[in-house]
Amino acid sequence: MLVLFNPTYEEELDDSGNGFKAVIPWALVKRALFTCHGHPLSGHAGRSKTLDRAKLLYYWPGMDRDTRIYVKACRQCQQYKPSQHKKCAGPYTPHNMTTPWEVMCIDLMGPKPASRSQFKWILIIIDQCINQSIELFALTKATSTRIVDKINEVACRFCHPDKIISDNGPQFCAKRHITVKHTSTYHSQANQTERANRDIKMMLAIYTDVHSQWPCYLNEFAYSQRTRKSEATGYTPLLLNTGRTVLLPFNPRVVRDAGNRLDPNNPEIFVQKLMDTLRRAHQNMYEKVADNYERHKRIHKNKSPFSVCTGCTYCIRLSTGHPKVIMIRAAKNI
Repeated sequence: MLVLFNPTYEEELDDSGNGFKAVIPWALVKRALFTCHGHPLSGHAGRSKTLDRAKLLYYWPGMDRDTRIYVKACRQCQQYKPSQHKKCAGPYTPHNMTTPWEVMCIDLMGPKPASRSQFKWILIIIDQCINQSIELFALTKATSTRIVDKINEVACRFCHPDKIISDNGPQFCAKRHITVKHTSTYHSQANQTERANRDIKMMLAIYTDVHSQWPCYLNEFAYSQRTRKSEATGYTPLLLNTGRTVLLPFNPRVVRDAGNRLDPNNPEIFVQKLMDTLRRAHQNMYEKVADNYERHKRIHKNKSPFSVCTGCTYCIRLSTGHPKVIMIRAAKNI
């Protein structure tokens, strides 16, 4: 196997020795791209996320061009993914969060075709601080008792949230010792799970040929979401939660975590390096989120307070992002 030392930015920071990548010959480029894009553990991600996963595993000349062409020509993505050409979003509102899993977003998908175990619903739980840090659960009944049990399971694994964001479903109206905020009916995208719902629906349509077998892929779908590098934070949700880059089952690396192995005689060194990695990653994440806020602020600084669409009526949408639309009649010859 031909190996090349080509570390990514994160691998240069943590000095883990994971910069050695397997050099892929031209005959195996399409197989490598399918592994990083079409495999259930990859989940048909976009061009940038597919390229980040490929650079984490392999190297070959012209990776950027080959990845762009492969993703653009993917038949499943063209068939099931919605169009990304949308209007400019409203001004960005920053969220004052300091720790992961401080704010939890939950939602339900379903009912789906009944599986062999009579699962019909998917409970989605997302951390609002670390985008795309997702937990998926298959449920037979969408009741408040079962949803609270799953929330308690996630809370015991990470931490108990201070606030939960959900829609106005009756299952989310049960009393808890946690502040519950409900999204507006006309602005459901305030709940981050709505964006994850679209990705999960797309992956279910691609991979589940037999409709009753959809629960078999939930773990792969959640793993693909956790190991995708977020453009908003600059890191994968798994690294921001655990401080480690988990190796994929098809990873051909020769050197694996050489820079941070647990020494039974000195375990405090491993813990110290892990804490340093988490502290540096979280600091960089908060700085990048602040930069994104400033960039959005500059974009909307010179934006017109309302947009006009042509026709027999003028449709004026307030620039604050609220779904309030004022319809006025257009005067003739204007």
